[in-house]
Amino acid sequence: MSKPMPEIPKGLDPELVEKISGGGFDMCSPDEINQLIGGLRSNYDTLVDFTSYVIGRVAGEP
Repeated sequence: MSKPMPEIPKGLDPELVEKISGGGFDMCSPDEINQLIGGLRSNYDTLVDFTSYVIGRVAGEP
């Protein structure tokens, strides 16, 4: 039986990109920075899982 396909990584939303790039008039609070880092970690982990799945499928793993 083959593995189920993992979730396809989602892109960054425009609000997150603006905050990361320093947009807007106010600075990010420490809580917002932690939230941004958590979101980036989650997206990274999802991307790694998806990439591993694709490589496995190309390599012929069931």
